[in-house]
Amino acid sequence: MGRFKKSLVLILALVLGAVVWVGQSSAESILTEEEETAYSLNNILFYNPCGKNGGSSSACGITVSGSTIEEKIWSGLVSFMTEEQAAGVMGNMAHEGGFNPARHETLWLLTAPNFDIAKNTSQSYGIGLIQWSFGRRVKLYEFISQSTPDLWTKYIDEGRQTYGKMSGKDFLAEAGDADTNSLIALELCYLKQELENNSSFGGVLKTTTVAEASNYFLEHVEIPANIPAQRPIRLADAERYYAEFHGKTITGSSGSAGETGGDPACDSSYEGSKNINGAAVALAWPYGTDKKVFQYAQANGLTSTSAYNHISKWTGGKATDAFNNALESVYPEHKKWSQCPSIGASCDVGVGTVVRYSGVDPDFPRGLGDQVSYVRAHLDIWEMIDASGATPQAGDVVNNTASGHHTYIVVQDENGDFYRVESGLCSNFWRVSRKFTKFEAGAKIFRAKNANNSTTGISVTDGVKTSSKTGTISDKTQGNGDINASALELAWPEDTNGAENKSATKRFEEVFATLKGGPGSGCWKNGKSCSVFVNTVLLYAGAQTGQKVKSPGGIADDMIESDDWEEIEGGEDLNHSDLQPGDVIVYYQRAYNPGNESKHSYKGLHTGHIAIYVEDANGEGKIAEASFCNHYGKIYNKAKGNVKRGWAGARVFRWKKQKGGSYCNICGGGEADAAGLKAGGMTLAEAKEWIKQYHDAAMGVYYKKRGNISFLGADIYDAGCPFGVMNNCVALSQWFINKYTTIGPNWNNTTNGVGLVDKLVNSKGLEKGKNPRPYAIFSNGEWSSAGHTGVVLGVDTDAKKIVVAEASCSSGGTLNYPPRVTEYTFERVKNWSYAYTDNVLKGDVGE
Repeated sequence: MGRFKKSLVLILALVLGAVVWVGQSSAESILTEEEETAYSLNNILFYNPCGKNGGSSSACGITVSGSTIEEKIWSGLVSFMTEEQAAGVMGNMAHEGGFNPARHETLWLLTAPNFDIAKNTSQSYGIGLIQWSFGRRVKLYEFISQSTPDLWTKYIDEGRQTYGKMSGKDFLAEAGDADTNSLIALELCYLKQELENNSSFGGVLKTTTVAEASNYFLEHVEIPANIPAQRPIRLADAERYYAEFHGKTITGSSGSAGETGGDPACDSSYEGSKNINGAAVALAWPYGTDKKVFQYAQANGLTSTSAYNHISKWTGGKATDAFNNALESVYPEHKKWSQCPSIGASCDVGVGTVVRYSGVDPDFPRGLGDQVSYVRAHLDIWEMIDASGATPQAGDVVNNTASGHHTYIVVQDENGDFYRVESGLCSNFWRVSRKFTKFEAGAKIFRAKNANNSTTGISVTDGVKTSSKTGTISDKTQGNGDINASALELAWPEDTNGAENKSATKRFEEVFATLKGGPGSGCWKNGKSCSVFVNTVLLYAGAQTGQKVKSPGGIADDMIESDDWEEIEGGEDLNHSDLQPGDVIVYYQRAYNPGNESKHSYKGLHTGHIAIYVEDANGEGKIAEASFCNHYGKIYNKAKGNVKRGWAGARVFRWKKQKGGSYCNICGGGEADAAGLKAGGMTLAEAKEWIKQYHDAAMGVYYKKRGNISFLGADIYDAGCPFGVMNNCVALSQWFINKYTTIGPNWNNTTNGVGLVDKLVNSKGLEKGKNPRPYAIFSNGEWSSAGHTGVVLGVDTDAKKIVVAEASCSSGGTLNYPPRVTEYTFERVKNWSYAYTDNVLKGDVGE
């Protein structure tokens, strides 16, 4: 095999005979361009998981590259078909798998979560880019699972409830460039074989126009229900993709080591670089990984164990793929070691792997004592420094055999901050564990003389953005004006198995350490105090500027006297429905001096406790608090119903500058820019992208907000929606009018859904009609006496369908559905009425 001796060769029995699969375990590209061409011409299937251009993938002569999911699909398709044909196929894919190679057919996913996708050929159950069904699905399963079973299992099989629901864009963000490229290349490789080996399917390769390709692929390859209705919709998208990508050069993937969406297993930039600093970070789990697992579990209603299974690529529950590859290449004998060292769960193996992988010393041994002896014998390579009074440098190896029997590497990031990167015997894999403070007394420091320990581009936290059902939990919330998110970040989540009773979270400790002139001694000094916790959260969020920690009464005094805070009605009957995320609750108990009516007392009572009301990513209300000399800051699920919690009374203070919670992608409500309107209306796919900015801009601050509110200068009245006023159909229509028409931005409305069109016609002079037009406001009285309203976003006269934005809840406390985009037939909406906005739309409606 020559240069391919490290490769794994699998013989796959495919339709046209033997096809050779060449894989690899390292990040080195194993094929030259000439070799790739030779293999392709000789019908040899090859796959390079890292490939060229920072992570592109090759299979069947297919190259997948680009930064966006659409670019990746396009680049793969034009590897074996014309641009016109590629556009026609993409127009269909957009309505099948949504460009997500792990997508599952929604109906089946909901009704048959345990469906045997590997064997069942009698039922449709579509998966993948073109929703392969029946026997074609099973053959695709065999094709991919034989070549890359890990990818299939993680993303398509076990991950069906996570990755199977996503759009292609979201899948790329979750899986990263390398894995996304791999799955796309594999599925397009399989599609290519289908087209070449099935005369009916293959007709698409003979088409010459976008329309021919789109229609042929629809009618002969996809064959969905109601083909006549689908034909114009898919063709419109196909023509749009052709216009966007025709003649465009697609550059390589943008993923890199440590970045969200990147695959460190495919980043060999530190191999042989002599940069111990960079190599240590590239092979490690990022800083804060364990906390992110807790947050992910909390956001999705999972146990920590199941969360680890969902997001194994982010966790400390195993070594990174990059570390495993490095371990295999630098210590090929590792499988013969004892159990934990053999898999890299050992501090000496972690350090040794990094040192060897970096190229600084390819003979560096494992074993704490052996490493000390080795360095003493190789002072031409290493300098041994006494820890006493030493100043840390990037890439220092610390060997603490004198007291701690441990070794680790000190790294420095691009901001100049130092961290410890380490693993533990049978306890932790290689990870960025915590901030480095000082060398331990008696430790020995190994400093490589030939190292090139650059800190450029070194980020210890890249790649840890925990996606949940409702948004993204940001990596850091410091100074963003979000008390809710800050409290969630600094506190222990629920169900942390008693860890909160032992110490504060690492993130809290870091923030708390920045307080100057802060708490005195005892529990205050250690952060085990309700007031210390709240004070720290407020400082971290930017809601408080003074550094000194005060008692609950002192914090209440500051909020009472500040123009930035307002007091919300509290009292003895405080209920969580009265609260908003980030509200500070000051609890009161019986006074020692009943006659004392000082400013920080409440009805003769004195302050005794302080906490923060938070809502997690699922909108569940909870209390974030600590207890003096009892426990550190954590999240308690005690905000359901009455939150007085045994205290005699409570006051609630709300920061006027508070941003949205951690569920908010664009926090700040009306400050967010809304997406523009497309002239002539939108397609269903475009409308679905558009509705996202309503969720962000309109619902970010007012998620679950009950009661009347003011938004974009307009009064929006509570309709009794259980999940907030912005889930109401009238609120959505009113928001659209204020945002996009000259009637706004302060148009108030007190009319229900069935009467909204007539109100716009009678009071604002809009034209009324029975035929839908893009951006008209509709009304109907079909659902209830209050009726329904929404916005027409697109009209397809050929397919006789309209696309509308709508929401629905009832005053009886039922959320029928949150704000969404829906497609209706002309027949279905024949009794609706419309107020046309053509003459009042703002001038920013683009092409």
